[in-house]
Amino acid sequence: MKSTHLNFSLALFKLFLLLSSFQIFFSNKTENKIKSTNGITSEALAGSNLTQNELAKFWSDLFTGSRQSSCAAANAKKKAIAQIVAENKNFRTQGKKEMKTKFAWVKNWGYNDAAYFFDFIDPVLKEEVVHSFEKVYKDLHSLPNQDTADYKDLFDINKLMDSKERNAKTNLKHLNKNYDPAVYEISINTVQLNKAMKEWNWFIDPSLKDYAFDFVNKYDVDGDGRLNPRELILGIITHNKNFIGSGVCQNCFNEIAKKLDAMFIFLDCNLDGALNAEDLWNNLPKLVRTDNRWNIFGLNNNDNIRTSAINDFCLKNGNAKQGSVTKDEFRTGILLGYWDRQTSTGNIIKDDSRNLKSLRWNEGGMTDTVAFRYFKEKVLAEMIAKTNK
Repeated sequence: MKSTHLNFSLALFKLFLLLSSFQIFFSNKTENKIKSTNGITSEALAGSNLTQNELAKFWSDLFTGSRQSSCAAANAKKKAIAQIVAENKNFRTQGKKEMKTKFAWVKNWGYNDAAYFFDFIDPVLKEEVVHSFEKVYKDLHSLPNQDTADYKDLFDINKLMDSKERNAKTNLKHLNKNYDPAVYEISINTVQLNKAMKEWNWFIDPSLKDYAFDFVNKYDVDGDGRLNPRELILGIITHNKNFIGSGVCQNCFNEIAKKLDAMFIFLDCNLDGALNAEDLWNNLPKLVRTDNRWNIFGLNNNDNIRTSAINDFCLKNGNAKQGSVTKDEFRTGILLGYWDRQTSTGNIIKDDSRNLKSLRWNEGGMTDTVAFRYFKEKVLAEMIAKTNK
């Protein structure tokens, strides 16, 4: 009897959580979303190709409520802490240097704990980011890849074969063990990159004699002399990271960068150019999501079950200040996370087949399996404790 009572109570509790989520979702859809950008100075917009009108439009589309009310509590807390530090010498840390987080060349930007952060923002960003990945790959692929009088592809695998091999269906794995003819044929070569980098105004190091050769040499992980979709997108993000969002280059994710910058400025309550995990945790629930699945805030925020998702994102991407991300780092970190989750050697991935959401969520994405198990155990423990009194 007790077991039946517990199961029924848990079922009601679960239903309450789902209904609460839907209530939040529909209230977000109907709330007046007119936003004011008063107080946003040119300094806050520095490095972004955004106008005040564009910023206001993005805020209206992306967030519920006003930024002023969202930031009031956070700014009050930071002001109080600053005052305490100023009035008490014992709190001063002058002379100490910030420790910087060290990263390997490639991280699991879109996985581990950070996967839950990306799950949450997918309804807002995934489709647009994936589309921008597809566009640059298709535009590059449409360019001629044959040698010209002015430029030759030194990596061309055909140049490494003798005449007998070129006339036969030969297994080229003896030239490169990673050679995959299907991947090689859809990959981008130096001829295409040489043309695109100049015409699209990508970053070019003037000291390099052959910048396209250097680009491929740096990002060609499998060593086949070309860049497959996964290698290419990683290369574009990291190579152009100081250009993205500036508006000076083409096919370098400028449109999605505007939305990311608008998000950053809204979330950066004190406009100091850095977001920490607390800023993100407190204000991301205001994000207007067209799909209420994968909601890391679905359970009571007081339990802080998914704060690790936000921390992981900040730690993986915050080089300038430990535990925080600058606007550039936020922008690049989001793009790298989606690179990690939505690209393969063969194509740009539109669906969730690679990002492994099904391992983290059940009931069609409505229930965080690990978090619900934690909450279930907590509720059960409390109910048993009351029963045993």
